[in-house]
This record gives sequence, C-alpha cells and structure tokens, in this order.
Amino acid sequence: MIIKQYLMVFLIGLFLLGCATPMQFITPKLTVVDIPKINEEKIAELGDTLVNKGRIYTFNALRLENHISAGDGFLTKKISLEPGILKATMRDRKWLYYTTD
Repeated sequence: MIIKQYLMVFLIGLFLLGCATPMQFITPKLTVVDIPKINEEKIAELGDTLVNKGRIYTFNALRLENHISAGDGFLTKKISLEPGILKATMRDRKWLYYTTD
C-alpha cells in the first residue's frame, strides 16, 4: 500500500515536470578585439593608440524611455517600471524575458 502511494506521488511529480516549459538563459554574443593582429607591425604617432585588446559582450535589449505602471495594488498586483535599459536574459518557446540590471 505504501509503495503504491510513493509510486503515485512520483508519477504525478514526473507528469508535472514534463508539462513545464523549459526556460533557457540567453548567453551574450562575444566579440574579441585584438588590434593589431599577431606578427603585424603598426606605425603610429605620439598620442595614437597602438594596441587595443579586449572582449565585448552584447545582449539584446530594450531602452525604456517612459515610466510604465499597471495594476491598482488592491485587486491586482501593482507593477512599476522606471526608464532604463532592459536586458534579454531568458527565453522559452514563445517569449523573450527582459530584466533590469
């Protein structure tokens, strides 16, 4: 009898996990800056940049320019967004999710 209960709980849990939409984190696009290339000569004058090295990470983002609010805080939850940059951090099959830093 106890084994049947544990089996039933396990199967229900497995069913609920199978119905969940998988969420994926969005990885940024990486661009490597390496100027000049290896074994390449560069001539510059005083004050010019000779070497530029680094990594640039880019994300999809939205620029929110106006304050947005929704809900009354009584019957529905009040949501308020301030102007700023919203970065795409997660996705599922249908939606792209943006968050603030």
